[in-house]
Amino acid sequence: MVLSVVLIIYDPFKSKGEENLSPKAQWTGAILFLFIGVYGGFVQAGIGFLVLAVLSMVNNLSLVKSNYIKVFAAIIYTGVSVIVFTWQEKYNGKLV
Repeated sequence: MVLSVVLIIYDPFKSKGEENLSPKAQWTGAILFLFIGVYGGFVQAGIGFLVLAVLSMVNNLSLVKSNYIKVFAAIIYTGVSVIVFTWQEKYNGKLV
């Protein structure tokens, strides 16, 4: 996680402010997100930092836009998780 934060702040690639949506960047991002997903499935810690690092360094997105994408994705998969766990009767729903 510390390495991800350092890379986000330092930005060794010095983006020019242009989004990089080339096919190469999209494939690189997809492969990195596959590894992030596998890591997140086991550890579930620090995923947000890794997502921000990939989006800001590989695709040259701003941190604001990268964070927007990260939060939107989290809302979607959390909603799906709640529905699946509720359907399987594994979700209690009580806070205390």
